[in-house]
Amino acid sequence: MTIDLKHFGLKDAGKIRELLLDIHAEIHPSSDDPFRARTRFAGFVDNWSALPSWSCVMGYNGGRPVGFAYGAQFSAGRWWKVVNSLMDMKMRRASLCRS
Repeated sequence: MTIDLKHFGLKDAGKIRELLLDIHAEIHPSSDDPFRARTRFAGFVDNWSALPSWSCVMGYNGGRPVGFAYGAQFSAGRWWKVVNSLMDMKMRRASLCRS
């Protein structure tokens, strides 16, 4: 099996949005998990694809899309800021436990 890869950028996001949602729905057809819901995933796609550095690679087998990966560079002050503050809290707790 040969997988052909195609790269998409920010200007393509609107064109491939429904395809991303359809592939996601095919992977999780009857999940009761609200995290896997099409509407929730659509929010992720919309959020990420609004970032200037957004990029997506889609794999095709025989001309049919079979998977994708997408992402973007974080801007200062986004998610990592929260993670770092949570890690600082955990480190302080760990230090208190050892004292």
